[in-house]
Amino acid sequence: MTPPKKKRPLGIERIDKNFQSGAVTYPVCWVDAFDRRIALRGMGWPAENRRAKSFRRLPDRAEEGLSEGVRLLSHCPAGVFLSFFSDAKEIVIRLTVSDVKQMAHMPATGMAGAELYFREGLTWFPGGVAKPSLSDNTFVSPLWEADVSRRREFRVYLPLYKRVNAVALGISQGARIEPAPAPR
Repeated sequence: MTPPKKKRPLGIERIDKNFQSGAVTYPVCWVDAFDRRIALRGMGWPAENRRAKSFRRLPDRAEEGLSEGVRLLSHCPAGVFLSFFSDAKEIVIRLTVSDVKQMAHMPATGMAGAELYFREGLTWFPGGVAKPSLSDNTFVSPLWEADVSRRREFRVYLPLYKRVNAVALGISQGARIEPAPAPR
């Protein structure tokens, strides 16, 4: 006798397509956020973070003596961003966050999503928002689609209120990617 199949919880993404993370139908090359071709910015201890592959705003050694609230928030990478130049026509993000719990006062995109910005001259423009899954803590979401391949500077800001376990960018095959210098 075969055991009954375990039913998957019915996520809102299956009911309303507007809540689905975008489908990626084109091939991409994945680049880990800690790869030297991407600059990680917005962290006070970048060398320690890179060694530990951590997106925390405070290093582990600073945790002792912190209040519970500060300790929990130190795990959230608000203000941390990936900075790079690329000529990619498509950019996708694969993000793994700690959980899919929701906050009553914050949309999922602000809490667990990521935002891409690109620069034209001296001005930064929004380029795309990663829609997190409401039922899976790892999701893939398109951030950028362009008609032509042209070298641009990009920034991808990480989630505000979720512990981030892993980040990778998918760039269109054959595209180049290199770290951008620190902002002035």
